[in-house]
Amino acid sequence: MKKICLKFALLALAVVGMFSVSSCEKGEETCSECHCQVENPLTDLGWLKDKLAEYDNSYSLRIKVYTCKYQTNKDGFFFEEVEMSDGQQYLYDCKGNLLCTTGGISGRLDDVYNVDYNSFQLIYTNL
Repeated sequence: MKKICLKFALLALAVVGMFSVSSCEKGEETCSECHCQVENPLTDLGWLKDKLAEYDNSYSLRIKVYTCKYQTNKDGFFFEEVEMSDGQQYLYDCKGNLLCTTGGISGRLDDVYNVDYNSFQLIYTNL
Protein backbone atom coordinates (compact mmCIF):
# COMPACT_ATOMS: atom_id res chain seq x y z
CA MET A 1 0.00 0.00 0.00
CA LYS A 2 2.88 2.37 0.80
CA LYS A 3 4.42 1.75 -2.63
CA ILE A 4 1.14 2.62 -4.35
CA CYS A 5 0.79 5.84 -2.33
CA LEU A 6 4.39 6.79 -3.03
CA LYS A 7 4.00 6.14 -6.78
CA PHE A 8 0.79 8.18 -6.84
CA ALA A 9 2.44 11.06 -4.97
CA LEU A 10 5.42 11.08 -7.34
CA LEU A 11 3.17 10.96 -10.38
CA ALA A 12 1.07 13.83 -9.04
CA LEU A 13 4.21 15.86 -8.33
CA ALA A 14 5.50 15.27 -11.86
CA VAL A 15 2.19 16.36 -13.41
CA VAL A 16 2.06 19.53 -11.30
CA GLY A 17 5.66 20.29 -12.23
CA MET A 18 4.91 19.98 -15.93
CA PHE A 19 1.98 22.39 -15.73
CA SER A 20 3.78 24.94 -13.57
CA VAL A 21 6.48 25.58 -16.18
CA SER A 22 5.74 28.95 -17.73
CA SER A 23 5.28 29.02 -21.46
CA CYS A 24 7.34 32.21 -21.49
CA GLU A 25 10.45 30.30 -20.49
CA LYS A 26 10.34 28.52 -23.83
CA GLY A 27 11.01 31.75 -25.71
CA GLU A 28 9.00 34.48 -27.30
CA GLU A 29 8.23 32.42 -30.40
CA THR A 30 5.88 30.18 -28.41
CA CYS A 31 4.41 32.79 -26.08
CA SER A 32 2.62 35.67 -27.74
CA GLU A 33 1.65 37.19 -24.38
CA CYS A 34 5.21 37.32 -23.03
CA HIS A 35 7.51 40.30 -23.07
CA CYS A 36 11.24 39.79 -22.49
CA GLN A 37 10.44 36.09 -22.02
CA VAL A 38 8.48 36.67 -18.79
CA GLU A 39 4.75 36.72 -18.18
CA ASN A 40 4.73 39.85 -16.01
CA PRO A 41 7.70 42.19 -16.42
CA LEU A 42 6.57 44.35 -13.49
CA THR A 43 7.02 41.48 -11.05
CA ASP A 44 9.43 39.16 -12.86
CA LEU A 45 12.24 41.59 -13.77
CA GLY A 46 14.16 42.75 -10.71
CA TRP A 47 15.82 45.73 -12.40
CA LEU A 48 12.41 47.02 -13.55
CA LYS A 49 10.91 46.67 -10.07
CA ASP A 50 13.87 48.60 -8.62
CA LYS A 51 13.66 51.34 -11.26
CA LEU A 52 9.93 51.81 -10.67
CA ALA A 53 10.51 51.95 -6.90
CA GLU A 54 12.90 54.86 -7.52
CA TYR A 55 10.16 56.74 -9.35
CA ASP A 56 7.58 55.84 -6.71
CA ASN A 57 9.83 57.26 -3.99
CA SER A 58 10.29 60.49 -5.93
CA TYR A 59 7.23 62.64 -5.55
CA SER A 60 8.30 65.01 -8.31
CA LEU A 61 8.92 62.58 -11.18
CA ARG A 62 5.85 61.23 -12.94
CA ILE A 63 6.28 58.56 -15.59
CA LYS A 64 4.55 56.22 -17.94
CA VAL A 65 6.21 52.92 -18.84
CA TYR A 66 5.38 51.02 -22.01
CA THR A 67 6.46 47.71 -23.42
CA CYS A 68 7.72 48.23 -26.94
CA LYS A 69 9.56 46.74 -29.87
CA TYR A 70 12.73 48.21 -31.33
CA GLN A 71 15.18 47.37 -34.09
CA THR A 72 14.28 44.00 -35.56
CA ASN A 73 11.37 43.13 -33.26
CA LYS A 74 13.42 43.17 -30.03
CA ASP A 75 11.50 43.61 -26.76
CA GLY A 76 12.19 46.69 -24.69
CA PHE A 77 10.73 49.27 -22.33
CA PHE A 78 10.02 52.91 -23.05
CA PHE A 79 9.92 55.29 -20.07
CA GLU A 80 8.30 58.67 -20.57
CA GLU A 81 8.56 61.47 -18.02
CA VAL A 82 5.27 63.36 -18.04
CA GLU A 83 3.89 66.59 -16.56
CA MET A 84 7.25 68.27 -17.23
CA SER A 85 8.09 70.78 -19.91
CA ASP A 86 11.49 69.17 -20.48
CA GLY A 87 10.65 65.54 -19.63
CA GLN A 88 12.90 62.88 -21.06
CA GLN A 89 12.19 59.53 -22.66
CA TYR A 90 14.32 56.44 -22.08
CA LEU A 91 14.65 53.17 -23.98
CA TYR A 92 15.80 50.09 -22.02
CA ASP A 93 16.45 46.56 -23.20
CA CYS A 94 15.19 43.48 -21.34
CA LYS A 95 18.29 43.32 -19.14
CA GLY A 96 17.88 46.90 -17.93
CA ASN A 97 20.55 48.49 -20.08
CA LEU A 98 19.79 52.09 -21.01
CA LEU A 99 19.97 52.21 -24.80
CA CYS A 100 19.15 55.85 -25.48
CA THR A 101 17.43 58.97 -24.21
CA THR A 102 15.45 61.55 -26.11
CA GLY A 103 13.96 64.90 -25.20
CA GLY A 104 14.72 67.04 -22.19
CA ILE A 105 17.75 69.24 -21.88
CA SER A 106 20.36 66.50 -22.09
CA GLY A 107 18.49 64.00 -24.28
CA ARG A 108 19.33 63.33 -27.88
CA LEU A 109 17.41 61.81 -30.71
CA ASP A 110 18.84 58.43 -31.60
CA ASP A 111 17.18 56.75 -34.56
CA VAL A 112 19.54 53.76 -34.57
CA TYR A 113 17.11 51.83 -32.36
CA ASN A 114 14.14 52.29 -34.71
CA VAL A 115 11.49 52.19 -31.97
CA ASP A 116 8.10 50.91 -33.17
CA TYR A 117 5.73 53.39 -31.51
CA ASN A 118 2.74 51.35 -32.71
CA SER A 119 3.86 48.47 -30.46
CA PHE A 120 3.51 50.45 -27.23
CA GLN A 121 1.44 48.96 -24.42
CA LEU A 122 1.15 50.95 -21.19
CA ILE A 123 2.13 48.74 -18.24
CA TYR A 124 2.78 51.29 -15.48
CA THR A 125 2.15 54.87 -14.47
CA ASN A 126 2.53 56.73 -11.19
CA LEU A 127 0.26 59.64 -12.11
